[in-house]
Amino acid sequence: MTQDQRGVTLIELLMYIALASALLLSTAVFISTSFRARARAEVSAEVEQQGRFIMKRITEAVESGDAILSPLNGTASLLEIESTETISFAQDSNQLTMQIGANSPEVLHSASVEVSSFLVTYVDYPGGPGAVRIQVSLAYSAGSNRPEFNYTESFVTTVSIRR
Repeated sequence: MTQDQRGVTLIELLMYIALASALLLSTAVFISTSFRARARAEVSAEVEQQGRFIMKRITEAVESGDAILSPLNGTASLLEIESTETISFAQDSNQLTMQIGANSPEVLHSASVEVSSFLVTYVDYPGGPGAVRIQVSLAYSAGSNRPEFNYTESFVTTVSIRR
């Protein structure tokens, strides 16, 4: 007389649990990596967008200006342009501001981005109306120590007054 045994042995059960655990772990790692990559892409896109916007505002102001007031030689962290009104760009702690005439300064970037460096170098072209080399370094400031939120990028351009 033989018995028909249709159960699962302990060894088979342990193998199924190990296989399911490995599958769940690999899925969790994949999802976690995907979220980190997405966060990194969003952070870099934010910094790049803010940098392009800042450089565009400065370029438009210089090109439409009548004269560069500061710096007239060397390098400074202030750019002043004479136009219908004086336009000033300056770094105030971690912010880059633009001031037109006597109006209040306007911050040129979002709160999630900090300006770590703003340097303007006067470039003298013989017979030219004056040009400046602008360097801006931006960093994402999320207040987190997670590596996907640590991103810094520098933007450099040279622009001259168009007459």
